[in-house]
Amino acid sequence: MDIADGRIAASMFAIMMGISNLGSAVADGAATALSDDLGFRAVFWILAAVNLLTFPVLRRLFRAAPSIGEQR
Repeated sequence: MDIADGRIAASMFAIMMGISNLGSAVADGAATALSDDLGFRAVFWILAAVNLLTFPVLRRLFRAAPSIGEQR
């Protein structure tokens, strides 16, 4: 939030939460459908692998954020 424009913080939060909720709904539906075909164990491992892929993204994001915030 330090690097976000204060005038649009609430709007951006609402938009991001809407996208997040939509993603959760789609992923829940897909995981439920896949569990019928692949089984719960396979779906668990697939979701775990997908979640592991987020760590490099988060690492880059949090490494870049302090340098962006210092430019102000």
